Amino acid sequence: MPLNFTKKTWEETFLKDEETLKYWETERPTGRLKRDNTEILLHCIGVIKGFYDPYKHTLSDLSKQYKQELKNIDSKEKLKEFIKEIIDYAKIYKEKIITLSKGETYSFDDSIKRLFHILEVLEISTFHPFILFVFKKYNDEEKIKKTLFELEKFIVRNMLGEIESDKNYSKLCKQFIDDLNSLTNKLNEMEWSKVSTGLRKVSSREAKLLLFWVELYRRYKDSRYDEKELKYEYELEHIMPIKWEEHWGFNYVPHPNNSLTPEEQKKDRNEKVRWLGNMTLLKSSLNKKIRNNRFDIKMEGDGRQKGIKHYATLSITRGDIVEPYERRDKVWDESKIEERTKKLEEEIKEIWGN
Repeated sequence: MPLNFTKKTWEETFLKDEETLKYWETERPTGRLKRDNTEILLHCIGVIKGFYDPYKHTLSDLSKQYKQELKNIDSKEKLKEFIKEIIDYAKIYKEKIITLSKGETYSFDDSIKRLFHILEVLEISTFHPFILFVFKKYNDEEKIKKTLFELEKFIVRNMLGEIESDKNYSKLCKQFIDDLNSLTNKLNEMEWSKVSTGLRKVSSREAKLLLFWVELYRRYKDSRYDEKELKYEYELEHIMPIKWEEHWGFNYVPHPNNSLTPEEQKKDRNEKVRWLGNMTLLKSSLNKKIRNNRFDIKMEGDGRQKGIKHYATLSITRGDIVEPYERRDKVWDESKIEERTKKLEEEIKEIWGN
């Protein structure tokens, strides 16, 4: 390989100066592990071009697979093309595969940043090859956003509906690269009823993510909100506490369905406290003594410790919970949880369901 070609391509891209070296050596989270940018890039290219199969190979095989691919190249021109392709992908990767900082601000209309945030929170890096592929394939920004939004919808729906196993993501990533229509087809196959069910057994991590983006969606749609950007720095709070028996027992907060037996009412309450409609986001965690207390104390505080009203800066908290309470709607029970879950589901469907 001519020295001049190497300097203009590989060295210029990966070895130019200390800042360049530092970037490619910097590690970033990939799921539960950390890998440097060089390894992530080469892994993505290997998946895109098909000589690295995540189902057959491990990361320790990456170097061996590249060596095998180089052996299969039978001319200098083809080798130049291969190196140039790596360089092209490297430039796109450096510009487009963003790293999110802890104090990052987010707005709903920044769809690319939204996707990366969702993937980071869910610890999913499997689709990075597909994302890199899309950035290289299209020059049209709207086409890129449309395609990546389909991926985002797939991720969110699957997070809730558990339609595809996470273990199947590597196979799907390659399938989406080989046939972009397969992503659209996969979305069309996803039944919303399964997503809806997921909102009624949502994990704390998923609930916090969904509520954060619903809040930003409201701010994006409504011109009354001056602040369109927020940091992901809120605490998840269950309005009716998971440990409800002491202060939220049926003698204090009657179950709205009298036709259920006491055991059925208890089972129903234990389920409803984990519905999305029973959760919200606060600027700061409530004191433990407040957290499990009566609804009025959770809202107002106990005179020494502050309640929800004092930490409610978001529409999903102030608009959904505090303002009705201040209008003398002092009861929070299963019917309120059902009602709010349906309302949130409508918004979630507006975002990720169409």
